[in-house]
Amino acid sequence: MLQAQAAPVEEYMQYLPDGANLALMVQKVGASTPTIDYHGKQMALPASTMKVITALAALLELGPDFRFQTTLETKGAVSDGTLNGDLVARFAGDPTFSRQDLRNMVAALKKQGINHIKGNLVIDTSVFASHDMAPGWPCNDLTQCFSAPPGAAIVDKNCFSVSLYSANTPGENAFVRIASYYPAHMFSQVRTLGRNSGDGQYCELDVVPGELNSYTLTGCMR
Repeated sequence: MLQAQAAPVEEYMQYLPDGANLALMVQKVGASTPTIDYHGKQMALPASTMKVITALAALLELGPDFRFQTTLETKGAVSDGTLNGDLVARFAGDPTFSRQDLRNMVAALKKQGINHIKGNLVIDTSVFASHDMAPGWPCNDLTQCFSAPPGAAIVDKNCFSVSLYSANTPGENAFVRIASYYPAHMFSQVRTLGRNSGDGQYCELDVVPGELNSYTLTGCMR
C-alpha cells in the first residue's frame, strides 16, 4: 500500500525547483500505519507546518472564544483633563495588534477627558517572557518579517518595511527611507550598479542588525 501511494509523490517531484528536498507523511488519527510515507523518517525543519500544531495547541488550551485583551489603565485621579498618576499600557501578546489599534485606544482615552498625563507611561509586558529565536533557525532568516521576535508587546507584527532608491551615479550608495514613526535607524551600504554592470549576479541585498534598533543594508542594486 505504501509503495502504491509513494509513486504519485515521486511524479510531482519533477515540478519542484532543482535541489528541492521533500519528505511527506500522512496518517489518519488513530491509524497504526500512515496513508502516505515518502521519506517519512527524514529529519527536516517543520517550517510553516508548525502553524498547525501551534493553532491546535492554542485552541485546546485557550478555547474557541478566547480573545486577547490589550488595555490602557490609569493609576491616579483625573482633574481638569490631567491624569495625576501613571498610564499603564498592558500588553497580552495579541499578534494582530496594530498602530491603528493604539491610536483608537488613545482616542478613547481623550474621549474620557484625559488630555495630559502627569506621571509615567508604564509598558507592562509581564504576561509572558519572550524567546527571541529558536535553536536551528537559519541565520539568514533572522531579519525576515516571519522571524520577528515574539513578545507580549506586539505592534504591526513587530516588523517594518523601508524604501530603497538607487543613486544617480553608479558606484555611490543607494538611499534608504523609513517612516518616521518607526523607532529604528537605517544605514545604507548598498552600492548602485551601472546599467550594463555584470556585478549584480554576484551580489545581493542583505540586512545586518546592530544595537538599539539600528540596521545596515548591504549589497548592490541597479
